[in-house]
Amino acid sequence: MSEVFVVKDEANNETDISGSTSWKSMNVFFKEASKSPKFSWPKNIEDTRVLIELSSHEQHEIGPQDFGSAAAMRFMLDCFSVACHERGSVARLVLPRSPGTGHKSVEAQSASLDAELSQRLSFPWLSTQAPRRQTLAIVDGGITSPENGGTGESVYSAAAALGIDMVVLDSPKHWVNSPKYTHWRKAAVPLECPLEPDSEFASRIADAVRSYEGQIDGIVTFRDHYKLPVAEAAVKLSLPTYPPSAYDIATDKFKTSVSEGHHAYAASNAEEACRIVQEHNMVFPLIIKPTNGFLSEGVFRVENLSQLEAGVKGINTERHGSEFVIEKYCEGPEVDANLVLCDGEFVFFEVSDDFPKSADVNGRGNVKSFIELANVLPSKHPENELAALRDSLHQSLLRMGFRDGFYHLEARVENSSMEYVTKGGILDITERSVPAKAAPTAWLIEVNPRPPGIQASDAIKHTYGIDYFGVALLFALEDKHRVKQLSHPFAQGPQYWCEMVFIPVEKGGVYESGDVYAGLFERRPDLAACISGSFCFLRKGDRVKDPSTGVNSWVAYFNVFSRESREHLLKVADTIRQEGTFSIV
Repeated sequence: MSEVFVVKDEANNETDISGSTSWKSMNVFFKEASKSPKFSWPKNIEDTRVLIELSSHEQHEIGPQDFGSAAAMRFMLDCFSVACHERGSVARLVLPRSPGTGHKSVEAQSASLDAELSQRLSFPWLSTQAPRRQTLAIVDGGITSPENGGTGESVYSAAAALGIDMVVLDSPKHWVNSPKYTHWRKAAVPLECPLEPDSEFASRIADAVRSYEGQIDGIVTFRDHYKLPVAEAAVKLSLPTYPPSAYDIATDKFKTSVSEGHHAYAASNAEEACRIVQEHNMVFPLIIKPTNGFLSEGVFRVENLSQLEAGVKGINTERHGSEFVIEKYCEGPEVDANLVLCDGEFVFFEVSDDFPKSADVNGRGNVKSFIELANVLPSKHPENELAALRDSLHQSLLRMGFRDGFYHLEARVENSSMEYVTKGGILDITERSVPAKAAPTAWLIEVNPRPPGIQASDAIKHTYGIDYFGVALLFALEDKHRVKQLSHPFAQGPQYWCEMVFIPVEKGGVYESGDVYAGLFERRPDLAACISGSFCFLRKGDRVKDPSTGVNSWVAYFNVFSRESREHLLKVADTIRQEGTFSIV
């Protein structure tokens, strides 16, 4: 039976158009999520504003021009108005096929869509039984809000998608308790979360959990120096955790180095550090770094005792404490690695190339620090070096006492066959001109028993199709079945090349510019198609600290991608660096 299509004009005259062109139909479903009890739909289209929420801090208004006409928008609003929470509504749209495209073209498009679905749904996404809804307590609901570039949206949206209710243990004044975000959590329990936790913090966490009247099935934190006390609290509460002794090693850079067999030493002042270097005949260059540091602050590459003394003075002890590590500086290329460990075996592993920092010998930039500048995935290292990294880092985690969990690791490849070279103005890693004298080995720098920051987590989610925050939440509930399901990347691996472009603060002062992203795309709208995500951390009038104070920060970041080639990616990223202008005075 063939379909008959009849069109009515404004005078209600009917015309049969079935044979004049090729048509297709599409069903659009509408369902009400929530609304204010006092809300009613306006009768006039002129009184209606429709906004699409792209994220927690970004909205886009749509009007008649987006629908093609006021009548089309009126029709869509009618569909909205009759949709309710229980039933919803459905509209069937009848559309002409694109000019010149016959049924074969549509079939080809359908096949392409099927192939893309197979590529993305590359994991066992159907379960034999529905997962039980569980409640997870989180210590530290997120240091910064989504408006300021925090990871909150990634954490709480993953929890909602996985059927996990979140109970936030943090200050009553925390941003998640503001009206805009209260729907992200089930409840909030007061707990002061200091920068440096004391010896009683684990007991206070346990008391806070006990004070909650409902059921708590697990406890989690994404702040490194809370990992140990949270694990200790979990033991007190008989909740799932990994050995506190393992976190004690992983979150202390000195203990991590000792666990790796590095010739590392701890000191608390410049005089003690110089004495250690001389007594143990340590060979320069050396690295010094706070045992409990973050954001690569207080990390210095030193060539002599004078630089060592200056480096120690450059550590911000109020933020990182006075103890620091002294060890050999490994000259190999740096990488970031992410590893999902389940029952002692890795179920997913990926590596990205962490481009030289300004303090590296071959680094670029005006301020000599180890803050991130660029990170490219997938890695260009050869398979044998990636395998050496995977096996070595896997064993490092087992040696510390971990058998499950998500881990973000930083390492270097010692005796790598690769080196960074600038060709045609573009820096990239390439095969060494002089072969290495020994086999490549992994040199572990640090372990972060949590997903990487928002920039890397988003880049990897879009490149490989794995949500690291979702995986980490499931581990806290010992839901290994869904961990394994959601640790499958796209069927064909990374869908494109991606670079995280970091724009660092190079001097202190007052930020005088607007949003770097908005300014860039006003001048170069062509670049927008190559960016999967970005954020400007500063607002006009913000006062920023100079890196010489020991505080590192970024102005903005851009996640850039290319389906064409790695070379094309690097060129686009370099253009964005040059075009992204701002002023700090």
